[in-house]
Amino acid sequence: MTRFCAKSNPHELATPLVLDKSVPHNVVDVLDRIVSYQVVRPKNLPLLAMTPIEIVEAQFDDEGDIAFAAEFPIEPYGKALFTSPDNSEASHSILEDLSKHWHELWPVMRGRLEQGIADYGVDLDLFSRSFVASVAPMEEDVFMSDEADIYVSFDFDDVPVWDFFIRGSHLAHFQPVF
Repeated sequence: MTRFCAKSNPHELATPLVLDKSVPHNVVDVLDRIVSYQVVRPKNLPLLAMTPIEIVEAQFDDEGDIAFAAEFPIEPYGKALFTSPDNSEASHSILEDLSKHWHELWPVMRGRLEQGIADYGVDLDLFSRSFVASVAPMEEDVFMSDEADIYVSFDFDDVPVWDFFIRGSHLAHFQPVF
């Protein structure tokens, strides 16, 4: 028998849920059972009940150019629209790789962004902004290409632009560009 304990409020006692190990269980079944027993609520499972990030093709200009795009959760601000340069396999792969590591990356990226806004005295209320990011593969022999594979840039229609250089689940470098 395997016992899971979870609680929806840190001040409550945990409610045990017992699963018989002799019966095969997959993660989805376990999460469904936990939620159906209301041992925990879905909002309290941010790292367990991650919804997949859907990558779609979209048209972003009047010229008919198609590119891959995806919405990424950026708690507590809502969602961010990430757009790739085109609809090539490389662009799809970049968004796919980013989505695999997103739940590890976003807390670090958020902290660096918020700290950067404070450090540089930028008047930017993130709760009132739409998050739109360009994502691209790193080009060879350019700044940070030896440490990063993915370049992400948030542009809030004001200076500065906020650049992130990423490899896997590691934020290699962050900088505002004025």
